[in-house]
Amino acid sequence: MCRYFETIANISVLLFQLLGSIMSWHAIISTSILQNLALDGLLNRYVILGLCNSVLNQETIQKCHSVVSTFPKEWFAGLDEEKTLPQLENLCKYMVSAAKTIEKDLAAAKDMDKKDHRDMIKQISKILVNVHALNHALSLQA
Repeated sequence: MCRYFETIANISVLLFQLLGSIMSWHAIISTSILQNLALDGLLNRYVILGLCNSVLNQETIQKCHSVVSTFPKEWFAGLDEEKTLPQLENLCKYMVSAAKTIEKDLAAAKDMDKKDHRDMIKQISKILVNVHALNHALSLQA
């Protein structure tokens, strides 16, 4: 069983590298094709599955940040209201769920760990704001 989790971790690293490679085609191919490949084809099918199967810790939050940092800012410039791209809703829902899990763990955490838990929730909120998912970020503040 341990070998299985090692394999999943290795695949996860490859998926993040592949996403970065696909995103390097920004400004070379059309936005709709790039979003289809990167978001529909890779992020929503495989990357989120890998995140859901990984241990929720600082490294997982960093992976989410790494994913989001590959997206061009232009994708979010013309969005109305407080919502992100429809293709990013699954990632946003994962991050909100992760933040709520961390919040539940906060009550049982030691004093030293409470600061780390709060920091992770703040990082998740910042990631959500970066992808223009203000509705999700605000749900964490409630």
